Amino acid sequence: MKSISLVSLAFWSALGSCAAYTGRTEPEPVSHRFNRRQAVSPSSGNDTAPDNDYVMGALPGGQGKSTIDKLLAQHADGADIATLLNPPHAGKVPDPPNAAPRRQPLTPRIEFWHPNSKTVKLRYGPYNVPNMTETGNFGGHGGMLYNYPDLNIDKPCDDCRIVGVNADLEYADGSSANVTNGMWLHHYVHFVVGEGRTDATCGGEEVSLPHKIIGETPRNAERFFSSGNEKTLAAFYGASRIAGYRLREEDQMAVIVDFMNENMEDKVVYLTVTYDYVEGDPEGYADVRPIWFDIVKCGTSELPSPRDSDSFEITSPPWTPDFDAEIIGFGGHLHDGGTSVIVSVDGRSIGVSNASYTEYTVAVPDHDPNRGETGHGHGSNQTTHLSGMSPIIGTDLIERELAKGQKWEIKATYDYGLYEPERGMDGALENIMGIAIMFVIPDT
Repeated sequence: MKSISLVSLAFWSALGSCAAYTGRTEPEPVSHRFNRRQAVSPSSGNDTAPDNDYVMGALPGGQGKSTIDKLLAQHADGADIATLLNPPHAGKVPDPPNAAPRRQPLTPRIEFWHPNSKTVKLRYGPYNVPNMTETGNFGGHGGMLYNYPDLNIDKPCDDCRIVGVNADLEYADGSSANVTNGMWLHHYVHFVVGEGRTDATCGGEEVSLPHKIIGETPRNAERFFSSGNEKTLAAFYGASRIAGYRLREEDQMAVIVDFMNENMEDKVVYLTVTYDYVEGDPEGYADVRPIWFDIVKCGTSELPSPRDSDSFEITSPPWTPDFDAEIIGFGGHLHDGGTSVIVSVDGRSIGVSNASYTEYTVAVPDHDPNRGETGHGHGSNQTTHLSGMSPIIGTDLIERELAKGQKWEIKATYDYGLYEPERGMDGALENIMGIAIMFVIPDT
């Protein structure tokens, strides 16, 4: 077994994505289906954490799955079901006139660590996001393009090593679509599809709902990257042995996008992903493998909040690796009200990714649910939001080795007394998330 030196991983803000479960044990009324609101654990009482059966009930085969989880588990075509959740006019549309170029070469930004690297921004979509008065075909919140799959998207290169990546949200002219003008990159999930692309944490599962949404399995597609409105830049750099994510000519890419619109008119936006890469497969480069930790592991990553106040924590199902690797680092992702993501192995913490918050000046008006404004409570009613998660890399890691047979898990902590949670305009709690993406270099 060849020894692999540690490679530094730069996270300049939080890794984005989501996580999911529901505490319902009886069928939901039709009028409430696809409503992205909390379901309180029937056994939660006043405890500081939900019981494990409640969390595990959201997994495929569990008793407390959300309606979308049930549909995806029962039907073969996950992409059709995900599309069904959105209004007919929502989703991918033609480029507007005078739209900025889809492929934009940029000045290389990490040549210091990766000589001869290139940087390119790709624009995906565009996507029409419904206004806040419009809901999906089965109700729920307005102003959402909800878990929408986009398949076989452009790649930055056909034969290369990706050494950096981050995401953003833009309007057609290239201007920023952000909180200040009522738009949110709520989350996106980025897949690489191809032979041998086994998802690290879900590859052994019978069903992985994120993979089903894009019409693939966790045995031929892995979750490579993700981002929320924190718009993380992750870059691999700074070691005696450099590393990058190998992208082959035969590989394909796909994404699931989830955008929020706090405006009274539809908005057309582009998901942008900026890649840093080196051409070919330069001598000396080691492989990078992503490991996706989720508090519901292989669900749709939509988790109802188990509390309306106070603090709580939720622990993920355990994962046991079947390979050895050197840990590069990890970053966490939470929703408003979240305080930290803890990654642990065999009961020992290897690091804590802490949340930071920013007060935003927003340009969207207060919303009135009595006028049919059913959108999320992210407008001027709430201006302080989670804006970053501390990276855990290098000497921040208490342990740096991943080994076969270990038990890995994450714990997401929330404190609504310390930070205000996300709420809908009727005051109902929004879903919460708990994710960590850890990058490793497998031993060879």
